[in-house]
Amino acid sequence: MGDSGKQSLKMSTSITRLRPGTAQLLLLAVTFFSLSAVAVDGGRDNQRTPKPSTATALEFKIADASVPPGGIYQLQLRLTEPKPMGMGSSGFTFSASAFSDGVGASINSPSGQAAGVVFSTASGLKVAFISPDATLGTAEYPILTLALPVRADAPPGLQTSVGLDLANSIFLGAAGQPLTAIAKPGTLTVGGTLNVSNILPGGSTVPAGSPISILGTGFTPSTVVQVEGANVVTTQFISTGELDITLNNAILLDAVRVRVNTGTEMVTFYPYLRAAEVGQSGTALLVGADPMFSRVTYTGASLPWLSGATIFTGLSLQNPGSNPAEVTLQLLSSTNNVLQTLSFPLPGKSKMTRDLVDFLGQPPGSGSKVVIRSTQPIQLLGLQGDTSNSTLVPRIVSVP
Repeated sequence: MGDSGKQSLKMSTSITRLRPGTAQLLLLAVTFFSLSAVAVDGGRDNQRTPKPSTATALEFKIADASVPPGGIYQLQLRLTEPKPMGMGSSGFTFSASAFSDGVGASINSPSGQAAGVVFSTASGLKVAFISPDATLGTAEYPILTLALPVRADAPPGLQTSVGLDLANSIFLGAAGQPLTAIAKPGTLTVGGTLNVSNILPGGSTVPAGSPISILGTGFTPSTVVQVEGANVVTTQFISTGELDITLNNAILLDAVRVRVNTGTEMVTFYPYLRAAEVGQSGTALLVGADPMFSRVTYTGASLPWLSGATIFTGLSLQNPGSNPAEVTLQLLSSTNNVLQTLSFPLPGKSKMTRDLVDFLGQPPGSGSKVVIRSTQPIQLLGLQGDTSNSTLVPRIVSVP
């Protein structure tokens, strides 16, 4: 993000019809042709677009929040009434003067099959997502969270509106039909002392009685923590930057509402796994890309390798377990002959995002797809990119 002015976070996705239970091939040409059509027909060139009926429209809401300088602002996008979405694209508008570089993101659907990617371009931060079974938007928790660092030099009292750019938005229902939308923006106020920056071990199932660490600022010995779906048994004040709690039952710390209350300030936070990044890609568009993995894990899957002068195929892998996984990639021909093999370790609680060229070099002309195998279940996400227009969209891998 830049240091001043307005930035748009633009989500982009394809317009192919959803078929629950099957992998979706995201087509870049269809994707961005469709988004351009929406911008012309109902966006900036038509300033008097009729307001959609609230009876059928998606109603989005971004909550107000106060974050001290140097803290983490977790933007939480939710629907006021559950409505199923299969795919969607949107832009978030806010003043970049309040934020520094860096972002983390999580996508949440009841089935855990939704996936996406956040990435940076010269024009701003973009997001793409897909829900193969169209369950996204059918639960009460936020469908998407973005973690944006507030600048350390942001003046207390600064306020900035954070909202959806509906002129550059499109949302699709379970059958691929366009859905209208209205949105209530939120206001970020720089100030206060209480902030939650992370909860560990996010994205993991925590047994009853095992410690959970809440990290941030402004904690006091009398701070009260509430966790949705469980009762807090003990709360230990470690410092103003850490609280350790235990719960009465096991819980998956993923898209779970956690409230931290000091009596004068309260923060609501939704944890997820923040795995350690292993290295970086040689493809600029993938450097800093933050994949939003589904909860689906694989020991075997395949991904078509599409490439061209500006087209590339990326692969993101994440090991949610504590033990290292041994990953093997095989490049297969169209007749399923093995052309090339590569094996490497993926440490526990780590992730990597690479262009397939980073792994296997320039693909042979007869190369067709890459088969991924792992010694233990890991999360996988394909990424289709085009360097000519700085686009990147998620692709669901196929199970052999």
